[in-house]
Amino acid sequence: MVVYFLEADSQEIMKEQVFYEDGQMDYEGSYNGGVEHGFWTYYWENGSMKSQEFYQNGLEEGTMYDYNKSGEKSIEYIYNHGVLISKNSLN
Repeated sequence: MVVYFLEADSQEIMKEQVFYEDGQMDYEGSYNGGVEHGFWTYYWENGSMKSQEFYQNGLEEGTMYDYNKSGEKSIEYIYNHGVLISKNSLN
């Protein structure tokens, strides 16, 4: 299931939430001006965090991580204005 949160006047999508069939959150994130902006968080089916990304005006920005199903950081990504600068395995 997908849930959109709309800005009252413009009807622009401000936030998106997607759920697994069992109702558990799959991922959620925000928009600004029709593009990803702010944190986007993804979850494993067991409810633990799968990854968290940060977008600035539609482009990945900063340090982001993937997590294994036990909740431990597994991969580190560093982005600068949407360009992947480095990717490092943490295992």
